[in-house]
Amino acid sequence: MSVIASTITSSLGRRKLFAQINSFIAVFILIGQLSLTGRILTVAGVTTAICSTPFIGFLNLAALAVWPDWMVVAICETLRKVVTYVVTRPGRELLFVVVSEDEKYKAKICIDVLVQRLGDAAAAGMYKMLFGSQNGSPSTAALYGLPVCLLWIVTAFFLGRRQERLSKEILRLNVQ
Repeated sequence: MSVIASTITSSLGRRKLFAQINSFIAVFILIGQLSLTGRILTVAGVTTAICSTPFIGFLNLAALAVWPDWMVVAICETLRKVVTYVVTRPGRELLFVVVSEDEKYKAKICIDVLVQRLGDAAAAGMYKMLFGSQNGSPSTAALYGLPVCLLWIVTAFFLGRRQERLSKEILRLNVQ
């Protein structure tokens, strides 16, 4: 946001730019969900699917650290949202096919309420703290997010591998 605010000074101009970016993203998501999601999940699998968003997040933060420009922000945001909604979210839903309905709904509430909302709030607070302590440098603040993305990738990898193992075990039990 601060990169765009430094480029486009008027509030109306920023709103128009964000609206254009979000419209562009929505079209890509629709096309991707209709034509790519099933193919990607079939070929790449659950582990790759759920690791894709943190991997893209890592690349985005690195790109923003090197090129803090509004166009890079637009490209990064487009890439992040498209990958999230076309690949990662459907992959995340596949994690739940190996658990009971009760476990599924408890986990979803935990993920949607605690993890995502508190994660968003913590990220915003950390960014504000880092942005303030780095004399207004979004590039330096972006670098602090890289270890978080690496931790996210490792966690997603192990969750995906566990789901694949449980899925094979359930399939084996059903065949017997």
